[in-house]
Amino acid sequence: TDFQCALGSNQLRKLDKFVTKRREIAKMYDESFSNMENLKIPENQNSVEHAYHLYPLQINFEKLPITKPEFFYKIKQVGINLQVHYIPVHLQPYYKRLFGFEDGDYPVAESFYGNEVSIPLYPELKDKEIEYVISEIQNALD
Repeated sequence: TDFQCALGSNQLRKLDKFVTKRREIAKMYDESFSNMENLKIPENQNSVEHAYHLYPLQINFEKLPITKPEFFYKIKQVGINLQVHYIPVHLQPYYKRLFGFEDGDYPVAESFYGNEVSIPLYPELKDKEIEYVISEIQNALD
């Protein structure tokens, strides 16, 4: 629609500012989480300029005394919303039904999905809020 086009055009003018802020937040997360045991931050390659649409942490829940649902609940209780990206395609009901996929068919994708947690990352996050997210995640995994 015309309205969506106008809104999109306006947002595109702010894109560089948004990406710069996302990179700053990701750097804070990288510095805080990079040395935590049982946690893996997103890989960054020098030849790629990352926009950080998401910040997916890989948490090895098998080596921790907390399950993924318990972790989500604990973090939700302190006012932080987490997300999961993305359910492997072969586990979607439509593809399971149509093609007969089963759990275990793609173990790498399933492992990533089982361990992945996306933490808040958007340009409006304030430093105090970022520090709070970091602190609460570290506390929940200790």
